[in-house]
Formats: sequence, structure tokens, C-alpha cells
Amino acid sequence: MFIDKYKEEDGWYIDNEGIAYESPEDILGDKLGFCGCGNTQAALSYVALILQSIKDKKRISTLFQSEGQMYTMYYYLTDKGMLEHGVSVPGWLTQQGEEMLSDINELLLQQGN
Repeated sequence: MFIDKYKEEDGWYIDNEGIAYESPEDILGDKLGFCGCGNTQAALSYVALILQSIKDKKRISTLFQSEGQMYTMYYYLTDKGMLEHGVSVPGWLTQQGEEMLSDINELLLQQGN
């Protein structure tokens, strides 16, 4: 995992700002602005589905109930550094987006999902 560069010998993760995380799920969720309440794994899985669809250039409008929801997600992922675009969204995954997708997929695989 790309986030393994933050992993300490005791199993905790310490990011560049010195913030400690107990698990890969915690650090990935935090990088996306998740508070950790509720079902972080389900939210990470949904983000991975969207990022993978964008990467594969698949039509992702079926993942949303409205055009507003779709554009909100594009803007959110762009704000979080996961996407970049030229004259229209969604554009393409940034290096950070590629790493996030890879890490989420690996985490879900490890957890048997």
C-alpha cells in the first residue's frame, strides 16, 4: 500500500503532519475528510467504485440518483486532490487519486470485500 510509508513499527500510521492513525481505514478516511463515524469501509468502497469508473472511462451517471449528486462528487474529489480536469469534469485521476484507489482496493481485498 502507498500508505505503508506512514506505518510505524507499532502498527500505527503517522502522516506528514504528525497525526497518528490506528488503521489504514482511519488514515484513508481522514484523507478524504471522513470523521470515522458510521461505516467508513462502505464509504471508501463507494469512492473506489467511482474512482475506478473514472479511471476506466466508464459512464458513471448510473452510480448517482441525479446529475447534481454526480457533479457534487466530481467537485469533491477534485477538491480532495483525487481528480484533475481540463475543460470538463470528471477528467482523470491524479497520482494521489491513483494511490488512493490502489490503497482502498488493497484494504478491501485484505478485509475480504
